[in-house]
Amino acid sequence: MDQQPRRLTRKELLRRNKKIAKRRQMRLTFIAVVVTAVLVYITGIYGASLAYLGDFVSSGMVYMQFGAGFPAQLENQTYKQSERMGSALCILDADSLSFYSPTADKVYEYYHSMQNPVISASDKRVAIYNSNDTSFKVLNAHDVIFSNEMDNDIIHASLAANNYAAITTKSQSYNGEVKVFDSQMNEVFTWLNAKSFPVQSFLSPKASHLAVSCILTVDGKLQSHIYVIDTAAGQEKFMIENGGDVALGIEFIKEVPSRVFYTDKEKAI
Repeated sequence: MDQQPRRLTRKELLRRNKKIAKRRQMRLTFIAVVVTAVLVYITGIYGASLAYLGDFVSSGMVYMQFGAGFPAQLENQTYKQSERMGSALCILDADSLSFYSPTADKVYEYYHSMQNPVISASDKRVAIYNSNDTSFKVLNAHDVIFSNEMDNDIIHASLAANNYAAITTKSQSYNGEVKVFDSQMNEVFTWLNAKSFPVQSFLSPKASHLAVSCILTVDGKLQSHIYVIDTAAGQEKFMIENGGDVALGIEFIKEVPSRVFYTDKEKAI
């Protein structure tokens, strides 16, 4: 005798219908997000509320561009700098900033018209600025999403993992200053220095701490200091003296500065 399928109870039927409705709602939500994201990508509209969505789509589009793979012969005759931006490779030359997919297909090219361009990258964004000038721009792998003119000439700039920016500039009243901006390029605070000259600044991944490398001369000898600042309070926490060694980079572990890199060595803090 064939076994008849068991009839569902009322509770089981309601539970099954809820699961089906939930899956249907998730599919509709996903489709809506994808459609919105594609429209943002195509139109290039990046309002403050859409910036993260634009970054996500732009980063995803990098994977969808297929090339012949690396190693590749790239058409950059006046190479200046290259940085990794998540899955993308950013290559800066005298005329443009180019973005390449993991398989060496050119995703986007931005013509910068800067005399002394420098780049700094996070996972989904890259900052390009004109050294000893005031122009500062932030891009993803699709378009320019923010463009600022600083009050003073830029000495150095860097992006944190959360896309906060630290911009070291000259100052009209001090030896130098560092401005910290959030991911929407709203100014968070400004750190001023009257004792030494700021040359580089680095943010921790979540931008809770700022480390600034400064130089000065004492009795004709070069001295180097690193100031560590709490960005939430906008106050200095401590200062490290490094003799004549000038820091090239600073590594953070759990939001705390932990190692300093020099041309020929590294030191634990």
